[in-house]
Amino acid sequence: MKKVCGKAFAQKPHLATHMLLHEEKKPFPCPHCDKGYTQKQKLDSHIKIIHEKDRPYVCSLCGKTFARPDTYKLHMKRHDGYRPYACHICSRTFTQAYHYRNHMDIHNNSNTNICTICDKSFSDRGSLNRHRRKVRNILYVEPRLFQLIGTEGS
Repeated sequence: MKKVCGKAFAQKPHLATHMLLHEEKKPFPCPHCDKGYTQKQKLDSHIKIIHEKDRPYVCSLCGKTFARPDTYKLHMKRHDGYRPYACHICSRTFTQAYHYRNHMDIHNNSNTNICTICDKSFSDRGSLNRHRRKVRNILYVEPRLFQLIGTEGS
């Protein structure tokens, strides 16, 4: 067993795959977009879900579709109000421990992902990028809003 960045691996192939993440090597590039993966099965899953739009699980309440049964089940729990993880600082609730931990990073000042337009902070770069796309769409649709945001942020 060998430890890398706090993670333990019982088998060498698992360590080797994990090390690709640290080295930012992705030997399985998607032929349809700029994404790359460390494992072929993850690439195959990406192609099936994103490019072939294979999403057989459909929410009967809102129509949202899902590729995997586990994400579908989590979604259905949201409709039931199932949110077992609560922030003791701001009372925000979450359906998954992963989202709760990312949220707590905001309170612990351990994130460096801050929007340059509105100064809102995010626990991970993906959330910041999604926020930026939304802000850009708003700024594109409402050009005057950029002036308002620009003056408020100063």
